[in-house]
Amino acid sequence: MKGKVGKSNDNRISLTVHLQPNEALLVDAAASRARMTRHDLARDLLLARATDDTPVLACLARLIAIHHRLDHARLLDDELRAEIVAAVRELTRAARAEVDG
Repeated sequence: MKGKVGKSNDNRISLTVHLQPNEALLVDAAASRARMTRHDLARDLLLARATDDTPVLACLARLIAIHHRLDHARLLDDELRAEIVAAVRELTRAARAEVDG
C-alpha cells in the first residue's frame, strides 16, 4: 500500500461512541429538546469543550451549531433568533477582546 510521504493537510477526526441503551435514550432526549440530530448535538458539545479557552473559536463553534440547526429548520423561531443574536454579540465582544488583548 503506497501512501503520501510527509504531513497531510487533512485534519479531520472521526469518533465512534458506544452507549448503553439508557445512555442512548438520554442523548436522543437531549437532541430532541435542542431540536438537533444526535450527530449535531455531539459535535456541538465536543466543540464547546474544546473551545473553552478560546473565546472566538467558541463563538464560531456556536455559530456553526446554529447553522446546522437552520439547515433543518423550516421557520426561524424566537428562541433561535435570540440565540443567533446572542452568538453574534458574543463573537463581536470576543474578537474585540482578542484584538485589544
